Amino acid sequence: HFLNQDVNPLYPIYMFAFWRGTHGNGRSGNDVPRESMKFLSKPVDFYGHTIIQAEFEKESGYDAQVTAQTIRTTNMWMATVQSLYNGVQMCDEKPDDFDEPNFVNPIDMAAAFWIGTQEEESAVGGGSLYAWAKDIGSKFTGQDVNAQIVQRLKSLQINLQNCFVAPEEETYDIAANMRADADSITRLMTVPLVQSLLWHSTTLGDANKRNF
Repeated sequence: HFLNQDVNPLYPIYMFAFWRGTHGNGRSGNDVPRESMKFLSKPVDFYGHTIIQAEFEKESGYDAQVTAQTIRTTNMWMATVQSLYNGVQMCDEKPDDFDEPNFVNPIDMAAAFWIGTQEEESAVGGGSLYAWAKDIGSKFTGQDVNAQIVQRLKSLQINLQNCFVAPEEETYDIAANMRADADSITRLMTVPLVQSLLWHSTTLGDANKRNF
């Protein structure tokens, strides 16, 4: 499947956390073979799909708005992270087809996953991760993470293009700079996750609309 723990450092962390958590079969502390690791009685590798399916089956009933946000904060969020680190790996490995018309740049994919159809920085609303981060960020004081994320995405795009044409002895340093940017972006992407958790699990939000 799309997510690859050999490239994406966050994917195995999330899987392990869900497996050891309340709804995982590793919560007792016992070790099991990888193929037996479960979350909500399903293979932990597919935790994103499992969480979304649980949205439809929860006792409090299906809520389209909550489910849409769940998809953004699980599948789309981690797909963005995966694409960032795919770009770093691509600099290390230098594919032969990078100049082909149908070549897909993983950094462009990450930007597409995050920005979606957002046309202007000042625009509000929409279903993109950008819009989600902007909306939840507006409920807190502090700097908008979107501007910083977009700035680093641009840096990654430039570095990857430079990496494709750079001599082999220079690619290591370029890849290291790309990894630093990817790490920075994922840290910034975590801000709206925490803000959303705080908003929906405390009295900051409308208690009548919270639905888990």
